[in-house]
Amino acid sequence: MLKSKQLAALCIAAAVTAAGLLYFYNRSEAVEQKSVLKGVVCEEGLVQTGKKVQIGDVLVKVQSVAGGSIAAARASSDGTVSKVLVQPGDTVVPEQTVVILEM
Repeated sequence: MLKSKQLAALCIAAAVTAAGLLYFYNRSEAVEQKSVLKGVVCEEGLVQTGKKVQIGDVLVKVQSVAGGSIAAARASSDGTVSKVLVQPGDTVVPEQTVVILEM
């Protein structure tokens, strides 16, 4: 039979292990998505907060010189959009963070 000190140590070890597993499985990883082009953000093609995206999905479009729109940022991984950091009419530049994804 286990002595009270051994039982206490075993309970503490089990609690620490359980807490670590909960932390590992419940943590989310934020991934910054950056623009690759300079331009003015279009309303059409701007992703919404809460949307689930997959690698390659368009997140932000900007007006092109020809008058249409072109993708300025695409999802680099699967995830859920937690923040959209730009609005239609904003000017973005290359390497500017425009969207935050949660993995």
